[in-house]
Amino acid sequence: MQSRGARNGLLVGAFFLSGAAGLVAEICWIRRATLAFGSTAQALSTVLAVFFLGLAAGATLFGERSRRIERPVRVYALLEIVLAVLVLASLPLFDVAESLYGRVYRAAGAPSAFVHAARVGLVALVLFAPTVLMGGTLPLLCRQLVGRSERVGRSVAWLYGFCCRTRYVASRRKKPAGSGRSHDRLSRPAT
Repeated sequence: MQSRGARNGLLVGAFFLSGAAGLVAEICWIRRATLAFGSTAQALSTVLAVFFLGLAAGATLFGERSRRIERPVRVYALLEIVLAVLVLASLPLFDVAESLYGRVYRAAGAPSAFVHAARVGLVALVLFAPTVLMGGTLPLLCRQLVGRSERVGRSVAWLYGFCCRTRYVASRRKKPAGSGRSHDRLSRPAT
């Protein structure tokens, strides 16, 4: 039988991997939304708005319920499984959203507030459920790992910082030489 420390270490490791997978999913969603809806800035802002709305909704929903859940690790594992299925389904669902958006765009004849609202609504339909589940993972993990109520603030801050560190590490991939980025030009010697 595993000790509590080893079990908690496995949970934190799973949370790290889940955070890295969430970052990959977010990048894929932004790129897919750009292909579906055109403008990178509009796709980025729409995906991020839905992403953070879903995280907040999930944290609120599961945060309130986590106190009544007897086995938060089981619910956490179930959330991760359902989340994986929804993330995998999201990319084909973007095809459906793109088709519907094309119909709305052609029917409107020109960009309008209705067309922009349709884009936001379609992205929300595809991404809201997985992002709600992403938002629910932290409260469940906190519920499992925090033993005493007076340690809640410290434990949650540590987990949140760990999650932010995960995103930072995952985003620090090496850029290919000559990629045209301004930092590449600065790092190469002048000729």
